Amino acid sequence: FSLERRVSSEATSPAIDEVRNLTLQKIGRNMVSFQKLEGMLKHLLTFGQFDGSLSTLGATLEKTKKANSRKTMGALVPEVAATLFAEETVEQDGHKPLSEPRISMNIRVAGGKQAADAWKEALLAVTNERNELVHPLLVEFNTDSVENCHELCAKLDAQRERIQPVYKHIQSILVALKEAQGEM
Repeated sequence: FSLERRVSSEATSPAIDEVRNLTLQKIGRNMVSFQKLEGMLKHLLTFGQFDGSLSTLGATLEKTKKANSRKTMGALVPEVAATLFAEETVEQDGHKPLSEPRISMNIRVAGGKQAADAWKEALLAVTNERNELVHPLLVEFNTDSVENCHELCAKLDAQRERIQPVYKHIQSILVALKEAQGEM
């Protein structure tokens, strides 16, 4: 691996400029999708399950949001899966008098352990796709090769097709969450 850039006639031609720009656009497209997906997971983890009194809920949510903001996609996946697929429980604290009103929210996805495992596996596969893009694919990307740009474009398009179903599923859960919160 050399940090020196060799300038060839191919590296400066309009043809390489066009394919290089297309490749860079596709890299950006996929990276934005990965980052948006990570952001959606952080949002689900923060606002998909909470409980608190009216006076403390804002601070509690802010603290949770801050803690989640530092987590990587790989760390978020098992936590979100555990939250979304948790067994439904109804907590009743009828014996303690409440000093002020409380708000509680839990969003769940039905399906049990098998669905949770499949969901987690799909999200971990997306995490691996992201890591593969950021690490080996971009490190090995030769911006001066038309052939390499075409190969990477094909890989990026295939990668996008693999991540879109997961992206859309998480997006649909967020829509359901926002609708539920709007009804509160």
